[in-house]
Amino acid sequence: ARNDMSHKTKVTFLAKSKTALQISTIMLYLIALSFNLSLLIIIGDISLIAATLITLYTGYEYANNIFTK
Repeated sequence: ARNDMSHKTKVTFLAKSKTALQISTIMLYLIALSFNLSLLIIIGDISLIAATLITLYTGYEYANNIFTK
């Protein structure tokens, strides 16, 4: 919000979806570990990889918006 740049760092729907995916993945891991369900751990791993890729993409979007004029 500094230097009148708040419009460049608006939160996108993809970023909000990423946060929801991260929280869901944590819950999935907790359930899988509590009930010893190996399949849910694998699904959690896949979800975590997807969240990581989305994090990298949204980080790139934010950086690109800030550094381009």
